[in-house]
This record gives sequence, structure tokens and C-alpha cells, in this order.
Amino acid sequence: NGVVDTCLKEKDYTTHNFMQWYVGEQIEEEALARTLIDKLNLIGNDKGGLYLFDRDLQGMTGMAGGKNDLQGNAGDDQLVSSGLDVLNGGKGDDLFKFFYDAPEDFRGTTIEDFNTRDGDSDVADVGSLFDSLDDLLASASVGKVDGETATTIDVGGKDLVLLGYNINKDKNVADHFILDV
Repeated sequence: NGVVDTCLKEKDYTTHNFMQWYVGEQIEEEALARTLIDKLNLIGNDKGGLYLFDRDLQGMTGMAGGKNDLQGNAGDDQLVSSGLDVLNGGKGDDLFKFFYDAPEDFRGTTIEDFNTRDGDSDVADVGSLFDSLDDLLASASVGKVDGETATTIDVGGKDLVLLGYNINKDKNVADHFILDV
């Protein structure tokens, strides 16, 4: 709590956002660990129960590192995702970043309000996910998600979804994506 309090006092919103994500991840992991311990205590030495527990555990592997909703403010925000998150920068020129060790580790994310208008011009730092802007464009498709125009960018079978954004109508695409090339 002290770190979060200091972030707010210093108006360090980037670190505050990271701390929100970090604390959320810790709470989720602790809850999962408690659930697993409770199940093991309930099963005891029952071999049939252990078999079913093991099967349930295999199905839970996709849950680790779960989904968070990260909200920005009315100003220029930096929102950082470890994947599977829903990001909303709000008004302002927002920067969306993604944590991953290697491009194949990217797990997909949705940005609810990717805007490219003056005064509200967002940027996605896709780092090393693509070798060039042409590769990014080749991986992008425009369609509807829940009735709203959206650009979906395929990143090795995982989707980066930009709601409210049509990449085909953006005359300055290069201004809205940061690539490590």
C-alpha cells in the first residue's frame, strides 16, 4: 500500500498502473493457491480424488496470469499488459505496451478505445512482434466485434484486438504503432 500511495502522491501514474496490475496478479495467484490447497486437504489420501484433481489441474493451466481490466484516466496514460487483459486508456494520447519474453509468448489483449484522432491519438508498442510495418498490416483484418468496428491483429495465433479502430482508414498507421526494427 505504501508504494501505491507514493505513486499517487508523486503523480507517477505509469508506476501506479503497473502496481495495480501486479497486485491484481498476486491476489489472483494467492486465491488459486488457496483453492488448490483446500481441494488437496479435502481429497486427503483418496487415489480416485487425486486422479480427478490432477485432471482438473491440467485444465487450469490456461488460467494462470489471468485477465485484468486496466483503466486509464482523462490524460495521457501508459497501460502495460502481460496478456489476456482488457485495456481502456480513456481520453488523451495513450501508450499501450505489452510484456512478453519472446514474440511467441504474447497471449493476446483487447484495447477497448484505440483512437487515432487529434487530441486523442493512441499508440501501441508492439515491440518485436513484427519485423516490419508491412508484416503488421498483413496480419491485420477489420471486422465487427460485438457490433463495433474493430481491427484484429493476428500475433502467432493470438489476437490483439483494437476496438473502435479501422486500420484500413488510418492515413498515418506508422504513427500509431512502435516496432523494434
